Amino acid sequence: MQKEVREELLRNLRDGVPKKQALKIAGMGDSDMKSQAKKDTSLEREMEQAEAHFVRILVAKIMSSASGWQRWAWLLERKHPELFGLQPNLRISGNKGKYMKIEISHIPRPGKKLDEV
Repeated sequence: MQKEVREELLRNLRDGVPKKQALKIAGMGDSDMKSQAKKDTSLEREMEQAEAHFVRILVAKIMSSASGWQRWAWLLERKHPELFGLQPNLRISGNKGKYMKIEISHIPRPGKKLDEV
């Protein structure tokens, strides 16, 4: 991979551009990245570090904001729902064969089954 392409890819990831779009901006696709990662074992680690850098910046913004922190929290929640999003919670209760009450506090995203969230 050319040095300029690598730098552009990592810079965009540090700026919070989603991985798929950062690859496109750098003129690469998923298969190109996988091929490069096989040749260069540090690429994937550097990409993860770049993405973590963006998370660190957002967390710092949230912690230092007296007001207006919600926009940064919203961005973290959308970019990394597995870390910062609402977690599914399903509670089923019943009483000795009587009707059961089911409460759902989170509905999975369209296309996902409950066991996938």
